[in-house]
Amino acid sequence: MPVVSEGRVTDWDPLEVSAVRIGRFVWVEERLFEIIGHWVQSTADDEIAALFAVQSRHRSWYAELLGELVFGFGDRTRESLVASPGPGVGAVLAQLANIAGADASIARLTALHRVVVPHAVSAHRAQLLRSSVVADGPAIRRLGRVIADELLDWQEGEALLQARVRGDAELDAALDAQRSLQQLLVTSEGISGDAALLRS
Repeated sequence: MPVVSEGRVTDWDPLEVSAVRIGRFVWVEERLFEIIGHWVQSTADDEIAALFAVQSRHRSWYAELLGELVFGFGDRTRESLVASPGPGVGAVLAQLANIAGADASIARLTALHRVVVPHAVSAHRAQLLRSSVVADGPAIRRLGRVIADELLDWQEGEALLQARVRGDAELDAALDAQRSLQQLLVTSEGISGDAALLRS
C-alpha cells in the first residue's frame, strides 16, 4: 500500500514503470486527437465543433509533451511502450469514435467531458503523485502542465454542455451517453492500463 505524505506518494514507482504507464497515456492521447478531430466536420452544433477543433489540438500537444518522457529500457524500445493500455480501453475509444446520430453533438460533448477527460485527469494525477521529486522532475513538470490544461478544457466543455442541455431530450441524450461509456470504462484496465493505480 503506498504511503502518502502531504498529498504525495512516498514509495515512488521505478522510472521503468513510469515509462510504461506514460507510454500508454501517449497512445490514448494520440487516439483522442484523431477521434475528436474527426468529429469536427460531422458535429452539427458549430460552437461544439469549434471546441472539438481546439481540444483535439490540445490532445496532440499532450501526446507530444508526454511522449518526450518515454524511453526504452532492456529489450523494450520506446516505440513498443507507446501502446494501448488494453482491449477494454480500446473498446471505450472505439465506442467514443462511433457516437453518431441526431443527438451526436450532446452525446459527444458528454462522453468526452463527463467520462473520458475526468478519467484522464485522475490517471495523470495519480501518476504525478507517484513521481519522485528527486528522479522524476521532467515528468512532474510535464504532467503538471497537462493536468492544468485538461482542467481548463474540462471546465469549458462542461459549461458548454450545461448551456446546451435545456430539456428532457438533451438530458436523456447526455445521460445515455455518459452511462454507456462509463460502464465500459469502469470495467476496463483504465487509461493507465492499471486501474489499481487510481485506488492505491
